[in-house]
Amino acid sequence: MARLDLKHAGAFGAIGRFEDIHLVTFRARIDAESVDLAVRDFEALAQRHPDKRLGTILVIEPNIPLPDPDIRHVTSRQLTRIQTLSPYRAAVILGDGFWLSAARSVLTAIQLATLRTAPIHTSESVDAAAKWVCERTSRPLTHIPAILGAVDELRQAGRVGTSVAQVR
Repeated sequence: MARLDLKHAGAFGAIGRFEDIHLVTFRARIDAESVDLAVRDFEALAQRHPDKRLGTILVIEPNIPLPDPDIRHVTSRQLTRIQTLSPYRAAVILGDGFWLSAARSVLTAIQLATLRTAPIHTSESVDAAAKWVCERTSRPLTHIPAILGAVDELRQAGRVGTSVAQVR
């Protein structure tokens, strides 16, 4: 089975792929540049897989600053642009309390502003997100442990003292 194919890592988080699943994690303020980077990488993946059974797992780390209205607008425009390429998106929002509630509200606002043909599955668990993506992309559930391993690698990528070479 394939391993994480790390594409970008930095202070914002990391972007990678596990076979035909696009993986993104944000661990710092989400800005237009990181959203654009994630979308462009997804478009490159979609060109390699024209069957449109692609999945995306987005992990938002706890307690990062919530995006301001301009970034929410940019994000909804970008998601509208690629929505036909990725009907199977799962967002994992880690955290608790008021911050978790506020982060879910922001994601809901972005979804409402995006012309969606399919919902974004929101979860507090990477396991649940991986299962949801597997079920919709006809991937065997036996792949979940490998997907979880790739997500764990991605979440470590770009952290202080971790290089891209160490992640691979």
